[in-house]
Amino acid sequence: MYGTVVSGGGRGLTGNARVAVQPVPEHVPDGGWLLRSAEPGHVELARDAPLRKWVAAPIERTPGQDPEPSISQRQELGPRLLLHGVGHLDRLLLITIVNVATGTDIEVLAHGRGRLPIGSPCTPRRCEQMTVTIHDLRSWKSEGRRWAMLTAYDFPTAQILDRAGIPVLLVGDSVGRNMLGYANELPVTMEEMLHHTRAVARGVEHAMVVGDMPFMSFQASIEDGVRNAGRLVKEGGAHAVKLEGAQFDLVHRLVDIGIPVMAHIGLTPQSVYGLGGYRVQGRGEAAAKVLDQAHSLEKAGAFSIVLEAMPADLGAEIAEELQIPTIGIGAGGGTDAQVLVINDLLGLNEKVPKFAKAYTDLRKTITTAVEGFVADVESGAFPDEEHAYS
Repeated sequence: MYGTVVSGGGRGLTGNARVAVQPVPEHVPDGGWLLRSAEPGHVELARDAPLRKWVAAPIERTPGQDPEPSISQRQELGPRLLLHGVGHLDRLLLITIVNVATGTDIEVLAHGRGRLPIGSPCTPRRCEQMTVTIHDLRSWKSEGRRWAMLTAYDFPTAQILDRAGIPVLLVGDSVGRNMLGYANELPVTMEEMLHHTRAVARGVEHAMVVGDMPFMSFQASIEDGVRNAGRLVKEGGAHAVKLEGAQFDLVHRLVDIGIPVMAHIGLTPQSVYGLGGYRVQGRGEAAAKVLDQAHSLEKAGAFSIVLEAMPADLGAEIAEELQIPTIGIGAGGGTDAQVLVINDLLGLNEKVPKFAKAYTDLRKTITTAVEGFVADVESGAFPDEEHAYS
């Protein structure tokens, strides 16, 4: 029988444990890791956020290991030991190195929270993409861990952002101004939002995908809101939806039927005409109203809330008073997270709002590349031998 040596751990793995080679378990809890067919070699498991999950594996304890696993641990997977909560209940995985021996029928899938490998045993729960969850975001707030959210509107961008470690991707109705050429967000339709949400959902393995509810998809009635939010989840592949404004009853209804809701207050672009333009909200006496909306949306069940274009001290006050994560965009540095429109961050837009920062000038980079291509075509330099078939 071949096996692997699992080194490291906390109080529950003070020595080495030999992992026996057996078939993949019939069931691995949500967020679990699979162990199966690997090439010989070493796999390092860094102790970072994606690894705070469970590992299910057959195991033989070596003499001298103490304490003995609990009966409940053994019973969870029958004869297999479920390694979790070793030393720290909030750090589910404390294994640091897995040495895969030659000839084993086991592997560790690095950051194995995406789709199962081809040929793996499959149940409906295990075949779902395992993502960052609303509980992760809540725990990050309690830990004081800040995080970033970005908008995404297409497959390649979503794939890049997901692999770069962005935990939450918002398919925003800002697609109207940034991708579709509209003057503002108001013309964006449900069909357009579904189209872009599906593309983003296909590009991610780890990130939570939040679909934005476009103008007039929920304002007319709660029934409209429920139906369209359900479409974003069922047809679009979103894991949650975002709603603008003080939609307390709708938030409560969606949460009640199992659809997570990200709220959005302050400057709400779908109300741009009613607000008299893109103006900072919550100054002076208006701050109390915004703060009250935030508390009411939390009470209604929102799992997080976007705070847009408001004084920094108000953003910080809301973040301090709420138990749910606050996501700032032009709300100062006191919020729990920050979001930017991807086109602003990449420098694709000619004009960038005051609260946004361009981290590169992709517009210039694209222009330079296109001009180089045109020059090569006109001169006959492209295609050359390297880019032609014999």
